[in-house]
Amino acid sequence: MADVLLIDSGVGSLSISQAIYQHMPQVNQRCVLDTAFFPYGQKNELQVLSRVLAIVEQQLQHFSPDAVVIACNTASTLVLPELRQRYSTPFIGVVPAIKPAAQLSQTGTIALIATQGTVDREYTQTLINDFAPNCQVIKVAASSLVALSEQSVRNKPVTPEDCRLALRFLFEHPDFASIDTAILGCTHFPLLKPVLTPLFPSQWQWVDSSEAIARRLSSVLNEQGIKFREPKCSEGGVNISANGSRHAILTSKDTSLKEGLVRYGFSSIEMMD
Repeated sequence: MADVLLIDSGVGSLSISQAIYQHMPQVNQRCVLDTAFFPYGQKNELQVLSRVLAIVEQQLQHFSPDAVVIACNTASTLVLPELRQRYSTPFIGVVPAIKPAAQLSQTGTIALIATQGTVDREYTQTLINDFAPNCQVIKVAASSLVALSEQSVRNKPVTPEDCRLALRFLFEHPDFASIDTAILGCTHFPLLKPVLTPLFPSQWQWVDSSEAIARRLSSVLNEQGIKFREPKCSEGGVNISANGSRHAILTSKDTSLKEGLVRYGFSSIEMMD
């Protein structure tokens, strides 16, 4: 059995949590949903750095995880070096899935759908230069999809028109017809895939970081001698009898999330100030 801590502002970590569960349902997950400081992508860098460092310190005082996942692109690029310097616990970060997208694309034209902060960050351009130098990467700032993702988890309807409006720049781009691969560059965005994918050509390939993070976590745990049997699957997917647990911690008394978190498989939810 392994214990893993996930941290993000709002519900973004749910997409990572789902992928971990699919790969390793035996893992105990403790997810901090920093609802009081949502969203990280619209805070300045020093604020995010200070906030995440404080949360990690507080959590590690009461919980000894085998690994910590910083389930946010913004926070990962800002805090991982400091966290790795301070603690011996393995830390895993999230970056836009540019490398796998470049490997998948046949046309060489890729859409990166992300928050404004991720689109503007020099680190993102470095990833493009390093892993997709021969591709045209169309960067699309769609920060409003973050709020729509939060809305969807709270059982408030999100319409195709809501998403189309948020992605108007992409639909109007002169090279739209050449795109064959889209990167969901924020951990919130995969939660909207059921609404997003019907809006686009059926041949588009959709890529996000959740599967890669789950595989990386498995590797990190294996390095510690924590190994898992492959989960047994039935026609409906992963066998729900797996004995891992998922526990959510909200940093504000956000009761509107309770029902949604239960739907995502969280057995207990803790409110904290």
